[in-house]
Amino acid sequence: MLADANALWREREAALVAAKEAVAYIENGWRRGDDTATAADLVNAQAEVTRCLSLIDGARFAAQRAKRGLVNDDPTLAASVVHALGGMLNGIPVKPLTVEPTVPDATDLPVAYVVDTNPETNGRSGEVEIVVYGPSYLGKPDGEAVAETMRKGGTSTDRLNTPRFHHAIHGDVHEYRAAFRVTRALPEYPHWSDVKEDASKATHDLAYNFGDYINVATAPTRIGIGSPLRIGWDFVSGRVLSSKPAGDGLTDNTVEIDMDLGAGRGVQGLTKSGWVEIRNDIQRDAARYLRDWAAIRAPHVQSAKMVRTDEGGGLSVINVRLTLTVRSRDNALTLADVDQ
Repeated sequence: MLADANALWREREAALVAAKEAVAYIENGWRRGDDTATAADLVNAQAEVTRCLSLIDGARFAAQRAKRGLVNDDPTLAASVVHALGGMLNGIPVKPLTVEPTVPDATDLPVAYVVDTNPETNGRSGEVEIVVYGPSYLGKPDGEAVAETMRKGGTSTDRLNTPRFHHAIHGDVHEYRAAFRVTRALPEYPHWSDVKEDASKATHDLAYNFGDYINVATAPTRIGIGSPLRIGWDFVSGRVLSSKPAGDGLTDNTVEIDMDLGAGRGVQGLTKSGWVEIRNDIQRDAARYLRDWAAIRAPHVQSAKMVRTDEGGGLSVINVRLTLTVRSRDNALTLADVDQ
């Protein structure tokens, strides 16, 4: 692992410093007239310096080999996908991985990994590979079902390119591998630096997540009035009102979001009375929608309420203001948090 190789490298360098200090101590002692140390002591101390130099070379090469094995040194997106999957894939525990996985022993099956192979935007989007190793009877995972689970968990995927799992056999171990295009991922706990330094981006992600959930949750109402139209949304603004420590490296942030929900201009087939019915449904059941959204898609949202709903300037738009308590992680994920 890269972390272990780097730690050993640092340990070897510290040993070299100590060895050089031992040589200098003996030589300086002789200059002061202290003959306690023998010539043999100096020879041994100099030999230790030579030994440490060689060990440092070996540790450096090991660290370089480990680094070349890294697919990506930022596990954020992979960890977000694991969270969206609920930590399981077809009953198999799945973990984020920062290196190309190696075929495990048959005794270690089944195992599954998510590898971020092509990060693009600070761990929020890119391409990930899901790799599953299992015995022959495991069977190929369904790419569409996996993508749907990810979407339900708050991670959006490319709907126009549903991946298929490719099958390979390594002796007694069967490998299933598929690449997923992630367009937006919401981590289990957003990083505090993201919220603090760019509140607009962090709250925009929350608005996107909520708007997409509202579109799904209100589908029965829209279909019931004969109009299965998609509800659109627009992010207006977002800001962090306050923050306080929540323990265990977490922070609770009070966040305010303004957004517009609506059918959008130029959409045909939705009457004014039909939109009013949808709007009233959202207003009437706001608490339930927010509670279910937080439970299903945003577990980092500790509390949520819709504090304002106004009719917008157009026929089919309402302005919504949300106040959320969002739990965030004080520090970003590190390589120590995932398997390497």
